[in-house]
Amino acid sequence: MGLGGKELKTGFKGSGMRTSKKVIANYFFFFIALGFLMPVHCYSFMNEPDGYMRVQWGTDISTLKNMEFVTEESTHSSVKIYKKNREEMMMLAGATLSAVRYFFWQGKFCSVFVESKGLTNWTRLKNAFLKNYSRGYQPNQYKDKYVWYGKITGMMLEYNKSSNETFLHVYSVRLLEQMGALNKQKAMEGLAPFVGQ
Repeated sequence: MGLGGKELKTGFKGSGMRTSKKVIANYFFFFIALGFLMPVHCYSFMNEPDGYMRVQWGTDISTLKNMEFVTEESTHSSVKIYKKNREEMMMLAGATLSAVRYFFWQGKFCSVFVESKGLTNWTRLKNAFLKNYSRGYQPNQYKDKYVWYGKITGMMLEYNKSSNETFLHVYSVRLLEQMGALNKQKAMEGLAPFVGQ
C-alpha cells in the first residue's frame, strides 16, 4: 500500500504550492547519488509503503487523471515533475502540506516530494513516521533528519530550523537505482574518448 493509505491519516485541502524547482531537483538527485552509498543489502522497515497516496511505483503517467505538468529536469535523466491540477491531498498524519510534487522517469512514477511549514506540522509528521515506520536511521543525532531505506521504498524526513520547513522525499528504490545506473553508464560513455590519451 502506498504511503498515506491506512497507515497515515490524510485529508483534503486546497493547494497553493510554492516549492522552489531548484530545491526539489537538488533533493531528488541527492537521492540518486544516495543509492550508490547505501548498503548493498537493503532492509525492510515496518509498514514499508509501495508508493504514495494509492499511486504505486511504476504507474504510468498516462493512466493518472488531473495531473498538471510543472517542469522537466533534463540535467540527469529527463525526469518530468507534475502536481495535481485539482484538489490535492494536502493533509498527512494531521499535518498541513504546502506542496506535493510527483516525479516520473520514462513516464513511470518514481518519487514524490512533499513540503510543510511550521514546527507543529514537523512534530506531527515526525511522530507519525517514527510510530508507523520505526525510528529509521538518524545520520546525525543533533539534526532533525531521519532516513528509511527498504527493499521497495526509501524515505527521508527532514526539518530545517532556519526556514521552519519540513521536507519529505519518498522514492522507489528500484527505479532510482535504474536511473542512477543509467546516469553512470552515460558518464562512462562520455569519458570513453579520453581514456588512454
